[in-house]
Amino acid sequence: MSVNIIDSQDNSENKLVKEIVSAINRAISEDVFDDYQRSGLDRQHSNSYNQLIWDHINDNLSHIADDHIIGGYTKRGFWNVYSMFDTQTGYIYSFMREKRFFQIANEHRKKHKKNTHYITALAFECNPDLEPIQMSFFPIKPAKAETKAIVDSICNDLSIPFDIVKGHRVILFETKHGALSSVRCCTVDRTLEIHDSIDLTSYININESIIIEEIDDPATRINNPTLGLKLRDKAKKKKELNDNIVLVDKDKEVQKTK
Repeated sequence: MSVNIIDSQDNSENKLVKEIVSAINRAISEDVFDDYQRSGLDRQHSNSYNQLIWDHINDNLSHIADDHIIGGYTKRGFWNVYSMFDTQTGYIYSFMREKRFFQIANEHRKKHKKNTHYITALAFECNPDLEPIQMSFFPIKPAKAETKAIVDSICNDLSIPFDIVKGHRVILFETKHGALSSVRCCTVDRTLEIHDSIDLTSYININESIIIEEIDDPATRINNPTLGLKLRDKAKKKKELNDNIVLVDKDKEVQKTK
């Protein structure tokens, strides 16, 4: 099964993918940083960094204005999970860090998770025709009533009937040094094995506010700790914030040795 999310002839799908990647990228590389800049809070010792990222990701996704896209929040424990439904393709989209997805998948296969995760429920209910890649003598079968209740709740919050859903896809992403480093769209089976995926990393755009300009002078490259790169104003502020965090750590180490 191929994840034909992007059709070169379909400008609406191309536009949607770019908007999804942009929404995630802005949340990680700009919005959270702006919050800490405005509040003056110390990001290094913040307890809410990851929660803030998800608040901004969900908010950015909710502002994608496409006529064929329906979005909605579903309460799952302490979390508000945001999902999207594409009326043109019939697919529900979920969003998750790739590392977290594999953690859930491992717990699911080892039967360590007592409660069914919503990603598992969506895979069971929405992708029933995907046969597991690796067959097992002891197949994992979460309670049908539980998976159905979870998916029905998500469909309710999306204001759609389940019978128009044709499948489920999950957008997996990773970050590196406070920036979005990879994004892909995947279809998964009921064992949470990835059947197919398409890399969306090329849709990550370097934000104008943090773009760096190269300096051609080799001597400048050697003597400049930014390796010959000239930072724009917003990037300078971000670097100053990170440098201050490093200085605080060094001061603590010096005090420990006294």
